[in-house]
Amino acid sequence: MSNDSDAMRLLCPTSTCVHSGHLKLLMDKLEPHLTYRICPVGKRLSFSADHQPDCYFIRKGAISLYRQPDDILLEILEAPTLRGIIPVPETSQSLFTLRVVETAEIATLDKQRFYTLLTEHSLWQPFAMHLQLVASISAEVLFKLGSPSVFELVRYQLYELISKPQTLRESITAENYIRGKTRLSRSAIMNTLSALKRGGYISIENGHLTDVKYIPSRY
Repeated sequence: MSNDSDAMRLLCPTSTCVHSGHLKLLMDKLEPHLTYRICPVGKRLSFSADHQPDCYFIRKGAISLYRQPDDILLEILEAPTLRGIIPVPETSQSLFTLRVVETAEIATLDKQRFYTLLTEHSLWQPFAMHLQLVASISAEVLFKLGSPSVFELVRYQLYELISKPQTLRESITAENYIRGKTRLSRSAIMNTLSALKRGGYISIENGHLTDVKYIPSRY
């Protein structure tokens, strides 16, 4: 039985969560220069091509990242994470908003000061290694969002959602999460979720995803 379970896990798409030892090193080394503040649920921090002077260190809690004006949910990110380090292209008309979804400890640091500290503490290499990991994960995210069918899009996002801590999964319904990430219609998502639930592939309680078993690549 365990061999069958192991084989199924190998066939499941991996989560695109980033767990970077390089980021932990950066945050540990820079902690004396960071002032963390407790941010309540609902707190928002925004940046755009015209206004992106800071980067944000999230030590505890969780945030969501949305792109406006189309209100696309790019990701829900649990701590530790570092946001605002990749410049928004000058030609971009988008506004990016960090929303606290689980009480968080966040430190804001001017980017130029951040770059100076990287030099002073010889941290450019771990920073580059962290960016390399983020870039590789981004390619996987784009692949999943470019899936050709509704079923595949929903399947990938279910695996993403189940990888989140239970507290985060309880903060958003499965349908809202998938619709925010994919822009699929509510009816298309609900039909797929209902079919998967009837088939015993997933468990949903009050709209919240509680378990994902093996989901076939085609259904």
